[in-house]
Amino acid sequence: MALKTTLQTLISTERKLVIKKTGIFDGTAQEDGVTLIDASSFTSIGGRTCSYVTIDRLWAHTPKMFIDLLWASTNDYPAFSLGGASTAASDFNYDFSAWGGLVPPSLGSTTITSSEAGAGSGTPTGDLLMDTRGASSGEQYVIVIEGTKHYA
Repeated sequence: MALKTTLQTLISTERKLVIKKTGIFDGTAQEDGVTLIDASSFTSIGGRTCSYVTIDRLWAHTPKMFIDLLWASTNDYPAFSLGGASTAASDFNYDFSAWGGLVPPSLGSTTITSSEAGAGSGTPTGDLLMDTRGASSGEQYVIVIEGTKHYA
């Protein structure tokens, strides 16, 4: 058996995007730098290219593993981490929409204030990536992300 994953677009309108990612692990590999959202693959009705997609809501079911969401850059910026329960699977439901969602650093009028070397560097591309850590054979996850597209 090999690592099995799916990435499904549930909704894609001019402004809204909802994706679903699933994975079943075989114990031999983790996911590293998997593209969840390629911002530049979306264009508006007027032909503008999408610059980035905010993370407005996030639902997930994870076993004892970690899922790290990252904003793509020269040295990827951490966006959000899920999981890591010590004994059982966990369900998550986060709503960031009340204040505009999670936005890539330096895009959408945000600024970078971290001085930590591992906190990312370079100009974010607007893409959202995913890594997994600590997944064991037979473990499965589901993650659903609702976002808003932003155009240059």
